[in-house]
Parts: sequence; structure tokens; C-alpha cells
Amino acid sequence: MPGPSVDVKVDAAMVKEVKEIFKDIGVELSKDYTGIQPDDEQYHAPYYIIYRSNYWGSGNNGAGGLVCEFKVNSLRQASQQYKQKKDTPTHAYGICDSRGYVIHYNARFTSSFEGEDGITNCKNAIRQKYG
Repeated sequence: MPGPSVDVKVDAAMVKEVKEIFKDIGVELSKDYTGIQPDDEQYHAPYYIIYRSNYWGSGNNGAGGLVCEFKVNSLRQASQQYKQKKDTPTHAYGICDSRGYVIHYNARFTSSFEGEDGITNCKNAIRQKYG
């Protein structure tokens, strides 16, 4: 069961912490992408592991082909799950916050995670899974 939502200010220290978490768990940042930073500079927990299937026709699900796999309460948990999933050959993976802001993703053949559409797609994927 998820814990309470926590707002995290995205400042230089937060960016450094995220990079350190990824480095500690072996995520190679140079091969991945980041999303749009929230206007209020805060990510809101819980965090969601989202994937985009690379199978033909998978983009017709109302969320740009994105599917919410599960949620976690901390960015470290999300990063660890992302590391385990991100090299899956049939899917692209990403991490987003509770408002759909994409923190990190590895998609190369889809724009489903990108820009404002990526935020909308993530929110729709979360809604489809959790209501």
C-alpha cells in the first residue's frame, strides 16, 4: 500500500541525487532521456514505472501506447525498477511522478514519452491502471 504523497523540490541537489542514484545502481544516463521539468519544480510521489510496447499497433490504447506497470513510493525504488526493466528489447521504459511528469525514459523509436503529450500519456496510463 502506498504511503503519503511527498513533494520533492527539483533543485541542483535533487538533480545531483538522482544522478548519484542512477550511477550507484548502474543506469547509463548517456543512453536515456529526460522529460519536461515540472513548472513548480516539484515531483510528487508516488512514482510510476511506465512502458511503451514496441509491438505493431500498441499505440491504440488511449495513452499513446504507454502502460503503467506499477507504482513505488521513492525515487530510489523507481530507479532500481527502471534499471531492471530498461534494457528489455520489446519495450521502452520510463519513470514518471503522480502528475505524469516524465523523470527519465529510454524510448528511441517512439515519441510517446516526449513533451506535453508524454505527460498526458503518462497520466492516462496511470488512470487506466489505478482509476
